[in-house]
Amino acid sequence: MSISRGLFLAIVSPLCSAVATVFQKGAVKELGIIAAASFAQIIGGAIVLAFSRTRSKSAHIKVLQQNIALILRVSIIRGILGGLLFVLGLYYTEAIKAVFFTKIEPYFVIFWAWFLKGEKVRPTELGLLAIHILGAFLLSTGGNLGALSFTQLGDLFIVLSMAVSGYSYLDSRELSLRIGALRATGMTSLISGLAIAPLVLVFGPSFDDVFNLTGWLMLSLTVVFFYLIALSAWFESLKFVPGWLVSALRAIGPLAGAPMAFFIFGDSLNYVQLLGGAAVIATSAWMVINHSKSRQ
Repeated sequence: MSISRGLFLAIVSPLCSAVATVFQKGAVKELGIIAAASFAQIIGGAIVLAFSRTRSKSAHIKVLQQNIALILRVSIIRGILGGLLFVLGLYYTEAIKAVFFTKIEPYFVIFWAWFLKGEKVRPTELGLLAIHILGAFLLSTGGNLGALSFTQLGDLFIVLSMAVSGYSYLDSRELSLRIGALRATGMTSLISGLAIAPLVLVFGPSFDDVFNLTGWLMLSLTVVFFYLIALSAWFESLKFVPGWLVSALRAIGPLAGAPMAFFIFGDSLNYVQLLGGAAVIATSAWMVINHSKSRQ
């Protein structure tokens, strides 16, 4: 796979992920926090894992055994801890805010790469990333600093989930290289969902919610957009594109997520947020061009 295709997947992933976030908000609202977190990962993981068997040879059992610790680590950190924090955030905050608050993730990716591996980022790329995040901030808050208050429980959970997600980039990239992107997606999602499943018996959903067709529709759309498209593309892109750039490109997600949030929940953007959107688009394109030139 070429660098250009890797960048394409790194762009497709956040667009589909943002749309999935809106649908997941609906699933959480209709089915409950734990059910939405567990069922989506079980169904999505099983489908992706089955699909991976049609695209490539089955992994030798010895290969999986050699990487079981890495598989479990990604499942626990990204799927269980990060997944639960994210759905908790979705429960307490608005869908459109959740789409935008995920754009803090690049800070955590760069921090963990620096803290754990001593990786450096060129000043020009860091400057672009700062503008990139500023645009995402304007999109998220409309320039209102109060909107970032950690007293807002939902926003706090979203930010914490991004810290966990940023930490998982190093292990996720390594796992994708070792066993393949689709297999990594399917196995970690399925393991995470099954681990959370017992909690459904304690925390719902209620009997009436089990037969909530709207909830199951939202859950199904979450599976399609996130697990079948966004997450698989994310794992695959990490093979060829630096983790910080893959994460930074997630800031373009609102271009798809915001219209979907407006269509489903009636959320809208003000002029300051639209200005932030323009900054996100410009810096995203600039970073891709800058990265492509550095590889030539």
